Amino acid sequence: MASKSGTNIRTTNSTPSQSKTQAELFFERSFRRWVASTELLLGLTNTYARWLITILSYGILFGWGMYSLLNEDGAVGYAIALLICLVLQAASVRFIFRWDEINDEYQTRRRDAAYRKAYKSLRKIFVVLAVLWFGSTFVADYIYDHSGISFQAPLHIDNYRLAVITIFLIALMSLQKYLSYGMKGEPFVSVAEYRRQRNS
Repeated sequence: MASKSGTNIRTTNSTPSQSKTQAELFFERSFRRWVASTELLLGLTNTYARWLITILSYGILFGWGMYSLLNEDGAVGYAIALLICLVLQAASVRFIFRWDEINDEYQTRRRDAAYRKAYKSLRKIFVVLAVLWFGSTFVADYIYDHSGISFQAPLHIDNYRLAVITIFLIALMSLQKYLSYGMKGEPFVSVAEYRRQRNS
């Protein structure tokens, strides 16, 4: 009696979720290689650029935010300017906070320290904001109006001002890790010198 022997054929059909994950990994690796080797970021990653971008971020975050809050004007421009600052901050550290794993041990230590410092800084900032809030209500209600402390907002919080405050808080939490990363950047090198180092 002849016996039939079947051949098991394994098909490797990837599910849509797996294909999406593979695509994401491919683009992430490609993007990381581009970030590590591109010359476009040379003007943003050095120490001088880190200082300028950080000062610009503080000025826009607090200065423009206060102007928009008091004058009820410029909220859209405020949001766009903060988004640009966020992109510049991310580029100035070569998007280090985007990656879960970093091959450079020194950069990993700086990133982890920035996360811890950002958490502590946010707590202090919120405490200061709360003190300023209650202090302003004390001055407005108790000293000037002699009506006692009501802890009401010193400014009328309408929809516009609420939007400005929301933009400020989101930007503050998003930027804090970059602001806590420190001012020290990469050594300043010219494009020609960078090409020689990369090709050596």
